[in-house]
Amino acid sequence: MYGAPPAPTITFLTDRPSAVYACGEETTVTLRINDAQGGLLKTGTVSFTVDNFGTNRLAVQKLTLARDNPFVWRGTLHHPGFLRCRAALDGQKLVKPVVYGIAFDPCGIRLGSGGPPPDFDAYWRGEIARLDREVPLDARVTRLASACTAATEVSRVSFATFNGKRVHGFLSVPADRSRGPFPVRVTVPWAGPGAHAPETRPDDDRVITLVINIHDFEPGPDAATQRRKYDEQNRRYADDVAGIKLRSAYENHRYAGYTDRTTYFYHDPLLGIRRAVLWVLERPEADRTRVGYFGRSQGGGMGMMLTALTPVFSRALFCQPAMADMLAGRVGRRAGWPMLMERARPEDRAAVAVTAAYYDAGHFASRVQCECRVLIGFADEACPPPSVYAAYNELRGPKTILHDVGVPHSNPPSYLQNQAWILELPTQATPKKVTP
Repeated sequence: MYGAPPAPTITFLTDRPSAVYACGEETTVTLRINDAQGGLLKTGTVSFTVDNFGTNRLAVQKLTLARDNPFVWRGTLHHPGFLRCRAALDGQKLVKPVVYGIAFDPCGIRLGSGGPPPDFDAYWRGEIARLDREVPLDARVTRLASACTAATEVSRVSFATFNGKRVHGFLSVPADRSRGPFPVRVTVPWAGPGAHAPETRPDDDRVITLVINIHDFEPGPDAATQRRKYDEQNRRYADDVAGIKLRSAYENHRYAGYTDRTTYFYHDPLLGIRRAVLWVLERPEADRTRVGYFGRSQGGGMGMMLTALTPVFSRALFCQPAMADMLAGRVGRRAGWPMLMERARPEDRAAVAVTAAYYDAGHFASRVQCECRVLIGFADEACPPPSVYAAYNELRGPKTILHDVGVPHSNPPSYLQNQAWILELPTQATPKKVTP
């Protein structure tokens, strides 16, 4: 009737607010557990660990709060990377464990793979050419009257890709074409069912927006129907992924066909989305000199791939990009989502390692030509900060990385604040932390 009482809170702080250090420089980490009234909790125990977002464990301790609250830990890394501090309040299921990441010379982090396969560029050039040769574009455009306004024309769009599949999305175009040409922004949603409706923004009267899903089903008309279609798609892959370490069938498609670079699930949508972007830019109202990309998590990783394979973008924003440093396990680090190697069946690992090399966002990053901003959550366990930095360090053009210290995998305020930057539209937001 009165609801649950306020839960204790777990807080980490370092002696340096930026949480960035030089290799060999000592960090001092203070862990505090406060009760509901804000005082120090003095009953119970805490499981405390420190590792490198991987297999190198620096501390494993059981803390007694009557004695160890607050608790201070000191340590360092002697090579570029991140420390991950983790605290879990034992026996308190309602209190989620808290993670805190600390960087050491992060601009020196390198991909665990050592680099892309020798035929990486030739393979993707060949697949692009094969798609154009074998599969007509078959662009389909249907006006979505319910989403149109006096300022914006909105359509469902879809485009053919390999294996009889299509990529689907929404295209918003300013209604008053006399004010064009208009800048273009493109986004691929984060992991999950995808967009079931077009994005609505205050500047829709002066920007063309393409929201494009990775799934082979028509989106919408509502979130519940979208989820049903998504679940049906995943059930189709059930036999293909049997024996893979999955948390639920929600993940099935992410591992489908993963033993071959050409049958892997992401192969067909990636190439389909590429041709969708080029189709939009052929429209007379599109300004080909201002083309921006933004995406978070899966959308961030796919964005690195798309901007590399489609050198038409002027700026790109990658928030907590997934699919980066896929072979990080070779150097004792945790790979970025979807962690193909970590989830693979033992008998598949050799083949999956080959596939992963062709879908590592870090391998595409060095081929991205446009100016980029990357947002990184220092407490992100889905797209670990070492994997994000490894990909960021491969970018060769103008670039900036913004640190969200203490932020887990999420939709951080910095993501929305920086989206206007991709098209140089008016904004009041500024990066809160920039590291060259």
